[in-house]
Amino acid sequence: MHAHDLANYYETPAVRDRIGEFLGGKPPTAAFLIAGDAAQFGKTPRPVSDLSACLQQGMEIARSLWDTDSLIAHLDIEYVNFDFPAQVYLHQERAFFIQAPVIAAVDRLLAASHIQPCTSLVDAAIITRGESSGTRLFSPS
Repeated sequence: MHAHDLANYYETPAVRDRIGEFLGGKPPTAAFLIAGDAAQFGKTPRPVSDLSACLQQGMEIARSLWDTDSLIAHLDIEYVNFDFPAQVYLHQERAFFIQAPVIAAVDRLLAASHIQPCTSLVDAAIITRGESSGTRLFSPS
């Protein structure tokens, strides 16, 4: 997608609302942004107040895990087969089936500490069907 197309996409009210959620709500609670294009993604933190300018330029946006209101942890649980790396692409359902007990164990351990995933039922269904990398977001309950 070209920057011009991305800038037009960002103008959609539903997209703007979702970006606001992504940044922690109103006011945003993300400590900073990283912005750039797919070929040259930025490495320098930018203030959240730069968001509108970045969107108008059609930049891709990433938020900091550092948040002014919550502790955000990113757990990336994924299947890796070092002997046969293509396995996950050739047998996707099997790869996600193998991950299911690990994700369930992580959920149980976090629940024991009163931490629950920040995912909707739709996200949970997508993860269960094997259409996600298994990335989950968690927050205090």
